[in-house]
Amino acid sequence: MCWIPGGGLVLGFLPRGTAWAEMYARRGAEGHPIYEGARFYTAGEVEEFIVRAGLRITGNRSTLFQPLGLETYSLEDPVEGYRAHASFIGIAATS
Repeated sequence: MCWIPGGGLVLGFLPRGTAWAEMYARRGAEGHPIYEGARFYTAGEVEEFIVRAGLRITGNRSTLFQPLGLETYSLEDPVEGYRAHASFIGIAATS
């Protein structure tokens, strides 16, 4: 792997164990062509991957607190840090 000095990474993901990740994992297991190759990790596992790649985590945000199955969804502002009940996490890192 090659990193450009001063480069960075912004990564968004659905953490394993959340309702949203489980829904997409189930669709993948049922053979859905978009989700069948998806893999889900915890926030801690993703952080470990980033650090092992030689990057330094500079921030993280949480969002998607709404449950599955609503008729409509509202726009949510992300909150600083990890929240256990968030179904979407964003992590920023730099080299």
